[in-house]
Amino acid sequence: MKERIALLRQHEPDCYGACLYLLQSEQMACEAAQHALCALARSDAFFTADAKTRSVLLRKQAMQSSLQIKKQTLHSAMA
Repeated sequence: MKERIALLRQHEPDCYGACLYLLQSEQMACEAAQHALCALARSDAFFTADAKTRSVLLRKQAMQSSLQIKKQTLHSAMA
């Protein structure tokens, strides 16, 4: 588990950067990045992948998490 955490910490800035680019909000980007990194922590494929594939998986998860946070925010605003 320590190895997984260390690897995720290396990718944390890239994940946050992608989320921030997509959401244009520091608060939402932070939340989305946390969700993305937690999801990746449970993904064996992320840890066994080569560097290029790992980067693709990171971006995909950052996008999915960002979209989910955006949906939640819009849903809350409409309620």
